[in-house]
Amino acid sequence: MEVHSLIKEYQREHITIWGCRHMKDTKKLIKLNPNSITFFSVERLFITYITYFLGLLPFLPIPENSMQMAMLTKELKQQIGNPKFAPKARFLGKLL
Repeated sequence: MEVHSLIKEYQREHITIWGCRHMKDTKKLIKLNPNSITFFSVERLFITYITYFLGLLPFLPIPENSMQMAMLTKELKQQIGNPKFAPKARFLGKLL
């Protein structure tokens, strides 16, 4: 974990936001350093979104500190239209 060692070495835990788009990897990062600032994975973002609409959000523990979403840009639209692009990303594009 080179990034983790750099964050610790230069004492940037309080200002560096890191994470992964996969929930299992984000959990590993939180376990590695619970004091670091992490962003939501795609799965956690959908879970949080659904629990919000169901009224269950107050009962959901949220270990992440920052919620960031992809912005809909021309480049993203072009990638979503590309047949080589992953089906999950095309689905995400339809939601945006």
